[in-house]
Amino acid sequence: MNKYIVEKNLGSGSYGETYKVKDIETNEYFCKKIVKVPQLGDIPKVLEEGRILSGMNHINVVKLYNNYFENGNFIIIMEYAENGDLWQLIEKRKREKKVFSDYEIMFFFIQLVIGLNYIHTNKIIHRDIKPKNILIKGELLLIADFGVSIIMNGRDYTNTTTGTPQYISPEICNKKGYTNKTDIWSLGVLLYELMTLSLPFEGKRETLIKNIQSECTIFKPVNHSNEDLSSLLFKLLCRDPVKRFSTQDILNQVFVREFIENHMVEFYKKYNFSIENIFKPIPTFKKVFTYVNNIDEDDSEKMFAIMEQMKDRMRITTDHFDALSKEITPSSQKPIESTPLESPSPTANKQINANINGKYDLLKKVATEIGFNLEDYCFETHGMLIELLRSKLEGKDKKKYSNCFNYLANKENLFLNPNKLPQKQ
Repeated sequence: MNKYIVEKNLGSGSYGETYKVKDIETNEYFCKKIVKVPQLGDIPKVLEEGRILSGMNHINVVKLYNNYFENGNFIIIMEYAENGDLWQLIEKRKREKKVFSDYEIMFFFIQLVIGLNYIHTNKIIHRDIKPKNILIKGELLLIADFGVSIIMNGRDYTNTTTGTPQYISPEICNKKGYTNKTDIWSLGVLLYELMTLSLPFEGKRETLIKNIQSECTIFKPVNHSNEDLSSLLFKLLCRDPVKRFSTQDILNQVFVREFIENHMVEFYKKYNFSIENIFKPIPTFKKVFTYVNNIDEDDSEKMFAIMEQMKDRMRITTDHFDALSKEITPSSQKPIESTPLESPSPTANKQINANINGKYDLLKKVATEIGFNLEDYCFETHGMLIELLRSKLEGKDKKKYSNCFNYLANKENLFLNPNKLPQKQ
């Protein structure tokens, strides 16, 4: 395998060294990773990275071209990224004292979310998401270094301790079982870094780990003008992995979808790559609707059965239960008409409409007062909206806005985790 000429040492780590090499037959450049194999028992672990990469086929994941054994070492030939890595770019911006623009942050971040979404869909946990493992090739970001990644193989949890201290999640620090949500925490740290050119958690290893382990973990404040990103950051750096956003939760945010539709779809088309199928249906509308309007589950089932029968005559159709074909609001729903089917009682209907109108009108009043158009939001994004409204209300007269403050204080948790709604008494 002497078809590659070494041109440059790109770096080294605990697993070996990486080089820029040139194929003497095609004159193409590649990245050659030489992985040390200390003893025979380490061979399965060493082979894992090649195995994982061989199954990957995504524009935001570094490509594997070849892997083989040479002189007792495991060799991985991968895609070469001529523009270095994200860590080098961040360090350059620090020296220049030049922060990333909102567009740059979104452009980088969304590529990482799309790539990580693909990785998680393939049941793989990367376990070492950090700027040094994000390569830059032209305008593309490539997620690289799967040396400590793991294939779940039907398992929901794993508990092996690994990762870079500044980026590891609380569950790994506490040596608890974890899922791919540990990658989301690391992604949150990376987003924080893009927004502030600093890390949320710093210090020596022991202090760092204790800070992340702490039940009252508080990271340095984010002084950033983009409230959408600032609010999203709290969903990624959430201590509870169950409440922490998934890649699909991120992609379902309105401002993320808008950026993708306005900028990323055409960007990916330049590389003959389609991302039109990355959005999945949101399945929790019925559950959230039932809880918000204080309806019994039996009444809810009857009501949705009526909607199915009447969908041609109603603005809200059952299409919304399976996909976000439209964004709806409570005000767009009409009272349920009577049909031969068993329908909710008049008392239930009265309660439904009162709850919808009262809660929606109050929230709309808050939004209007501080410059939001509530018509742009659907149920699934109210959690983000509520958080933004709360941030906008900070510093305002609490007496004047007492109803708003009280409403948001009581309801802020409802939409943040629609899969775990509190039980009705």
